[in-house]
Amino acid sequence: MTALNTKLVQSYDRVSDLEDTEHVTQAALRTASLQVAQLEMERMEHLSALDTGLLVEKEHVTAELSRLMEKVGEEAAQRGIAETAKHEIEKVGLRQQHPDQHPPDVTTLGSGRP
Repeated sequence: MTALNTKLVQSYDRVSDLEDTEHVTQAALRTASLQVAQLEMERMEHLSALDTGLLVEKEHVTAELSRLMEKVGEEAAQRGIAETAKHEIEKVGLRQQHPDQHPPDVTTLGSGRP
């Protein structure tokens, strides 16, 4: 009879241990489910921000910045050419207004070379 009582007590102990494990597992599952729900909400907010243009992907920004920097460089070069041409035109205009005061210039317009 004591053997049966011992087995019964061990059985109750195992059941108790299993119930404790079940409660811990359920608590962990609830925590994980809440975390998944929170992450899914954050994901939806992020996707919405991308769709509305509030957020943009870094590669798009980098490509646009590169394109703009290239355009600025081209425009700076064109401005330099225009400034040089303007100065040459102004020199020619001064010589035409006062031809006796300036020696003739043998440079060609825009090249800067004799």
